[in-house]
Amino acid sequence: MNNQASLTDPRGEPGFTMMELTLAIVILASALVVLLGLQSSVISRTVDDTQRKHAMMYARQILSAVEARESRGLTLEIQQESGSVDEILSLLLETTTRSGGDPDIRDRYQVDLIVEPWSVPGLGEQILKRVVVIVFWGSSQQEQLSVFFLIPAEESDEEAYIDDETE
Repeated sequence: MNNQASLTDPRGEPGFTMMELTLAIVILASALVVLLGLQSSVISRTVDDTQRKHAMMYARQILSAVEARESRGLTLEIQQESGSVDEILSLLLETTTRSGGDPDIRDRYQVDLIVEPWSVPGLGEQILKRVVVIVFWGSSQQEQLSVFFLIPAEESDEEAYIDDETE
């Protein structure tokens, strides 16, 4: 009797049966579907991270423009503005400017700039200004980045804010 292990079909010929081949193809296809799904999720996260990185860069540029404006002694008025990155930078720097980077990428981002009075509890009537920069590139909450920055208010701003509250 021959105890040799070999792949044979019922007729005694060597090879694989159709069932074995089908099962092997199904297993390989399932593995490929899982791998492609993982690849898709990695690509999606990479795109989200890249968009968030660009939004942070534009928010930093805008906050730097706010600091530059304040260091030149120009006060930032209480306001709410919306526009492109370049429009907001031009408004803050009072000049026509283009932010760095690829214009096709830059034009996908919109900015809301909100400058509002901000009081600090327990410090009396000292008023700060809160500068809120919201950079968004889509309609969902996950497709926006919000940062805020506090700057000292000018005395005239504080008086105007107090007058508004007393009326």
